[in-house]
Amino acid sequence: MKVLSEGNVYRNFDFIARSESNKIIDLFFDDGSYLTVTEDHKILCNGEWIPSSEIHVGDIVYSPTCTKEVIYKSKSDKKIYVYDVVNVETTNNFFANQTLIKNCVFLDEFAFVPSNIANEFMQSVYPVITSGTKTKIIIVSTPNGMNLFYKIWMEALNKRNSYETFEVHWSQVPGRDEAWEIETKKNIGEHNFDQEFNCTFLGSSNTLISGKKLQQMVFAEPIAEHDKTVIYEYPIKGNEDEIKDHLYCISVDVSEGRNMDSSAFSIFDISTTPYKQVATYQNANISPILFPTIIHNAARMYNDAYILVEINNNPQVADIIHQDLEYENLFKIFTGNKKPQQLSAGFGRGVQMGLKMSPAVKRIGCSNLKTLIEGDKLIVNDFNTISELTTFVANKTSFAAESDSNDDLAMTLVIFAWVSTQKYFKDIVAHDIRQQIQLENMNQLDDENLPAPIIEDGREHYFEVLDGDVWETADSGEVYSGFFKELMRTM
Repeated sequence: MKVLSEGNVYRNFDFIARSESNKIIDLFFDDGSYLTVTEDHKILCNGEWIPSSEIHVGDIVYSPTCTKEVIYKSKSDKKIYVYDVVNVETTNNFFANQTLIKNCVFLDEFAFVPSNIANEFMQSVYPVITSGTKTKIIIVSTPNGMNLFYKIWMEALNKRNSYETFEVHWSQVPGRDEAWEIETKKNIGEHNFDQEFNCTFLGSSNTLISGKKLQQMVFAEPIAEHDKTVIYEYPIKGNEDEIKDHLYCISVDVSEGRNMDSSAFSIFDISTTPYKQVATYQNANISPILFPTIIHNAARMYNDAYILVEINNNPQVADIIHQDLEYENLFKIFTGNKKPQQLSAGFGRGVQMGLKMSPAVKRIGCSNLKTLIEGDKLIVNDFNTISELTTFVANKTSFAAESDSNDDLAMTLVIFAWVSTQKYFKDIVAHDIRQQIQLENMNQLDDENLPAPIIEDGREHYFEVLDGDVWETADSGEVYSGFFKELMRTM
């Protein structure tokens, strides 16, 4: 498919996009032709690309053979279908009704595009359509959780990309008032109303982490990425005289390596609280034979970090780290005498090389994770991890990812949260996170509660009459001494 473009050259394009609009501009020219476009569509006028809404009578536009003058302009609010030629080769502009106009890419309801498709689009198509110096991309959507659209929006707000943000609140639409709000909330529920009309980036309902806390979580920009390892903070190296090396812990979730679930790990700085996620790794294609080497290299880089591997799917990963790579700081799990799994130094019978994700372990891990994040004791820096938490929801008696979502990185947090309250872990980090949270909660309650009032009614002061004399106990003070003296005078 080809279209006539700048320089009177027919160029290839990808497809024709159709959209509905009620903001229409009609331009009429001195040669008898006219053009109907949306008010934000750009036209080459007086030598510059400007929106049609800013063109006035007397302005000059360009046709394939000559220039022509605008003799009349009108606006219309009638809804019509408008069409745009997308991705014109090289120039991204074309002639419509003998007038040179510029196309743009319009992505409607982008937040509802499945994550794999949205990511694939940005990775493969975006570099092509932005090859022109004047190409415009418009993304319009209501929020739908913390996905790629959320990431682009937040980066635009923080000036981390070149997008400009604009927001239309429901109250700006004619005919919508407080009565309409109340009625609509009754019909669709408050959660859906906040998402669809208040443009709130809520996660799914029944998430492990509260929706309010999920909205407050801020992802960081990675400082480096190497072979799918995303780094947010480099390891802190100390010296023997002044500063000790920081302690790090790696929690590993292992998949089958068949392009389904991903094998993943998170690295945490555990030297101080709050704990911090400083690096992540996620790969759906990595072989269980190769994965141990990647874990080992990351652990060595982060000051010989402690490693805990989930071994439900494949115990081979932990075995290779322990036996073939001879890595010492691999957490072992004690399982003897029908007791719950416990973190162990690795000596004696009944010791396994990693953690089996049983219902009990997952329940404790999820409970601890909720406490850590909502109590600001764990900082999560990775966007993909936060995104998974927004779809990590209640599933019968446990928590799991929603359908069509993943929870591989979220599970690395669950594993770490389980570890954080184990006795052996407390001995290593030399602090007890559970006791710290309890003390902070008690102090908070003391600050919130008013002190009990002190009521003085005299009943705490004891006295007795001996041989006509009134005796007051020594510890009652002199509060009533004057009263007793006066009493004695009148007797």
